[in-house]
This record gives sequence, structure tokens and C-alpha cells, in this order.
Amino acid sequence: MVAVGGTHLRLLAVTAAACMVVMTVSCSSAEHKSAAPGSSETPQKPEFTQVTSSMFVDRSAVPNSAAMEFTAPSIRSYTAGSSDPVDPPECAPLYWGPDSTQAGSVSWSTMRLGTSTNNEGKVFNLFLAVPAERPDFRSLFGKCGTIKYQGDTTTMSPLPLPGLPSWSTAYRLTVRRADGARGPDGAGIIGFCRGLLVSVVFTQLPGGDISPNDTNALVTLFNDQVAKLQAI
Repeated sequence: MVAVGGTHLRLLAVTAAACMVVMTVSCSSAEHKSAAPGSSETPQKPEFTQVTSSMFVDRSAVPNSAAMEFTAPSIRSYTAGSSDPVDPPECAPLYWGPDSTQAGSVSWSTMRLGTSTNNEGKVFNLFLAVPAERPDFRSLFGKCGTIKYQGDTTTMSPLPLPGLPSWSTAYRLTVRRADGARGPDGAGIIGFCRGLLVSVVFTQLPGGDISPNDTNALVTLFNDQVAKLQAI
């Protein structure tokens, strides 16, 4: 699911995952606004300008996490415009995510690595990033359903998932390798919250239908992360 400024797919490569992103409006405004004097309105909190380890949800946010390999928060800075080209070129913000100045991730994995043909397992990835741009992903969605990168073809389609905020977008993704073999399948949820790009991605090998248990876990992970950001 979300590569951000070239971050997501490069991070997902180590778990044989792949992701794409699409987003809508934010859970908060672009500016910090105070409530009017005498108003009962709750003041909106300011946007974050950096990602820290304490922002991420705990390991227990994913079901059966004790049986999964957990990768603690890893945060890096990035240079805008460092992403590799994709086809069509205008779909790069969907494939890699918008350019970001900083991004961090955590993951939960049952991936067992064997040969290139028998890797298997499941991975949940959670990304937080400080975007340097906010492209209009809705306008790109119609023409970027299929994106090619280094011979692989990634296809994305909307995925209706109940229980999500109205400003978030869920999607289904499939990957076909350059040799025609089926790559990882997955699903993701993306959106902006308090100035950060929030992305959760589930991928599985071998590809196939995604169970309701896994999509429900994905929704819970996204909502829990948003709730933590809003509570800070």
C-alpha cells in the first residue's frame, strides 16, 4: 500500500509487498484555527510537522501480534523528487505516494522467505509521513488503475470497507510480475490526518482473496492510528 516519496514500496520490498495510494480530504484543516470567543466549538489541533516514534500505535494493535514478527518504528528523511519513474509517469504520486520530507513505518509479519516462487505469509504495514505535496488523487484515480514499474503491473480498485472515516479511502491491489507470475495481493487505507499522511497496507503471498478477518484488522489498525494522532 503506500509508498510515500519512494518510501513505501522500497520498505515493502523486504517483505515482498507492494502498495499504491489514493486519498481524499484530511481529518483536520490545513491550518490551526482557534474557536471563536464564547463558542463551544472545540479548537482544531495544529498539524504535525514531523514524525516521531511515540506517534505510532502499539504492537498489540494487530490481532495475534504476539505470533507475528514486529518491526519497531523506523523513521527517515527524504529528498523530494527521488522516486523512480513509472508508466504512466503522471501516476507516480499514486504508486510511490506524494513526495515527503520524512516518513516512518512499523510492520507485523508472518512472511516466510523461501525461493522466489514459494515465499508466503502476511504483512501489515503502517506508514506515517510528512508530505511535501498534496496531489489531487481523486483526479488521478480514473487514469491510474494500472501502473507498470520495472516490468511488474500493479492494478488498484476501490474497496468498500465499513467503519472508516468519510475522509479516508480504501483500495484493493494486485500485482503481476514481469514474467506473468502472480505477485502479492493486498488492500490498503489512506488519508491525511493532522498534516500527516496515514497509510495502512495489508499484503499476502501467495495472492488470492483477502479474508474478512484481515480487512477488519486493517480497518481497526487505521482507526486506532488516527485516534492516537487526534489524541496527542
